[in-house]
Amino acid sequence: MLTQHLGRVFLPSLIPLSLVSVVCGIVIGCGGYRSVPGGTEGLLQSDGEPIAGIEVTIHELNETSWEVIGSGVSLSDGTFVLRSPLAEGPLWLQPGEYRVTLASVRPDFVALPVQYLSVLDTPFEVDWSSSDTMIELDFSLSKPHSRR
Repeated sequence: MLTQHLGRVFLPSLIPLSLVSVVCGIVIGCGGYRSVPGGTEGLLQSDGEPIAGIEVTIHELNETSWEVIGSGVSLSDGTFVLRSPLAEGPLWLQPGEYRVTLASVRPDFVALPVQYLSVLDTPFEVDWSSSDTMIELDFSLSKPHSRR
């Protein structure tokens, strides 16, 4: 249905749909995470077993607060690849100290301790050097730890 207002013709039902399509296409491609090659690789395990469907988010200290610099989602073999925010490109970690938070994005939802969600409370700290090639995170409900 066309609507005319002050000499202008509008397509009210098409404007929202077009806007959603454009925004969705720009932000995430309407399919979830965009395929971006490269980035620092990692392995996520729970008690030594790979775990899938967990978003691994990397935080870096910026002046006085922790800033999200990238993330990745673990696959069925526990591997993940870091990408910059909004999957704009690969994230290659530079030497430094980072904190990692975890959140379940699985359809069957994995209940993680609340401390894993908080950058201030997370037990996962990574001291990354130029010779490191992979982040290895292994957690248990009783004793989480991280390795380079």
